[in-house]
Amino acid sequence: MNSSTLTFNNREYTRYIRRFLALWLFVALSPALLVLVVDPYQVTHKSLIKNPPFYKDNERYQVAGLINNYLKNGSYDGVVIGSSLSSNFTSDIIKENFGWDALNLSIRASTLSERSFVLQRALDTKKINHVLFEINPVDIRDDDLDPETDTLFPAYLYNKGLSNKWRYFFNQTTVLQALAILFKDTVIESYYTNITGKPLLEVNAWGYGIDQWSSWIDTAEQSNAFTSYNTHENMLALQKDFNSTKLQQNRGDWAWRKNYSFDGARKNLIDVVRLHPDVEFRIWFGPVSLLRYAGDFNMDAVNRHVELRRFVTKELATLPNVKIYSFDNDLDIVGDMKNYMDPSHFSRKIMTEILADMSRDSHRLYPQDIEVFAEKFRNNVLNFDIQAPSE
Repeated sequence: MNSSTLTFNNREYTRYIRRFLALWLFVALSPALLVLVVDPYQVTHKSLIKNPPFYKDNERYQVAGLINNYLKNGSYDGVVIGSSLSSNFTSDIIKENFGWDALNLSIRASTLSERSFVLQRALDTKKINHVLFEINPVDIRDDDLDPETDTLFPAYLYNKGLSNKWRYFFNQTTVLQALAILFKDTVIESYYTNITGKPLLEVNAWGYGIDQWSSWIDTAEQSNAFTSYNTHENMLALQKDFNSTKLQQNRGDWAWRKNYSFDGARKNLIDVVRLHPDVEFRIWFGPVSLLRYAGDFNMDAVNRHVELRRFVTKELATLPNVKIYSFDNDLDIVGDMKNYMDPSHFSRKIMTEILADMSRDSHRLYPQDIEVFAEKFRNNVLNFDIQAPSE
């Protein structure tokens, strides 16, 4: 074998290896390329298809896309930050009551630290002049879990650049979602449902536009969630459970406290608000039913619910850019179970009422009134009882 033949063979081998590696690299990267192009949650760019789906059952992913590509590049000047209690606030409803062009960034079952994280990312866009921020009953916890390090929260999707989003591009579910969106392929949908037991594309994911993407109230009403909860039989069952709970609460031995530090609320709300004096904040305590508080076995939790209102009001209510609202002492709302589909989630009628009330500064908390308010709220919780409707 002469040297020219050997050189020729080496060149062929090299060319073959390069082609093989290029093909292998293309196959390996094609799922990521598919996700990048289709982008199911619109994290890196707005969808290239008309009327894309929005995932109201996976808000932690979807909200990242809303901030990255709708809030930054849109005409919104306000945001709604909350849990499922705020999810039904559509852009039209906020515009009607407050005059803002607001985008709803609520995350159901969110912690205060998660809501604070979303709020800060929204404020970082420099587009926000108005914030409607919900305080939820779960916020009495001093939540030290940082979304940046929480493995259950995709904080990497909210950060700039593509390099830290590899978990999004190479996620099996995201790849299948991209295929299902691209081809509207029911075969892929059926395959995923059979394997995991849950749908790949959420029910009604295609039916909601950006300005009402997170709303669930229509589905709840269509399923009779409110009427079935308020039947005579169900109220009797709730009443029986509640009476049993009261026997275990030892209310007579309850020592009233006022010296909670609420480090989580200070870090995730108070300090954030104080850093943005040019932004209007309307902060509201979600009007869950009194059953949500009175049915708690831990009486210290009831104490904390009352004191959190005192703490937030004293810390923020004197600031010129802050208004705080609470409906805890409006017994027509929180004392009547027919307004709810469970101890926390209120009806469309109540939603309409509380937004209208906040728009005209009704039910507002002031520092000079908070002592009386807190005492009345405490008594409302302790004196609450379930009234079963007549058959």
